[in-house]
Amino acid sequence: MHGPASELPIIAAEVLARLRAQKPRVHCITNAVAQVITANTLLAVGALPSMTIAPEEVPAFVKRAGAVLVNLGTFDAERRTASGTAIAAARSANIPWCSTGIHRSFTAARDLRQGAAHAQPGGDPAQSQ
Repeated sequence: MHGPASELPIIAAEVLARLRAQKPRVHCITNAVAQVITANTLLAVGALPSMTIAPEEVPAFVKRAGAVLVNLGTFDAERRTASGTAIAAARSANIPWCSTGIHRSFTAARDLRQGAAHAQPGGDPAQSQ
C-alpha cells in the first residue's frame, strides 16, 4: 500500500470498501466521553461496535468480535476489570486488540502491554512495542 500521495484517496476508498464488506464487530472498552464518538465512527465506516463492560458479558462479546479496543481515558475500577477480562478473552481467542495508550506511563495499571502478543498500542510512540 505504498505509493505517491495522489494514490491515497484510491487506497483509502479500497480499504473502506473492504471494511464495509466485512462489517467487523469491534468490542470497545472506552470512557463515557469517547463512547458515542467511537460507536458512531465505527458505524460510519461499516463496523459494528459493542461496548459492554459488564464482567459476565465481556468474554462472550469479545469472542464474537474481530478486534478489541481499550481506551484508557477514564480507567476506573469497572473499566480496569473489563479491560483485563477483554484482553484475556482476546488473547485466548487470538483476536487482535489495541489500547489508546493515554497516560500509559503514569501508573502500572495503564500499561496493558505486558505479554500482549497482539497489542498494538497507540499514543506515545516511544513506549510502543
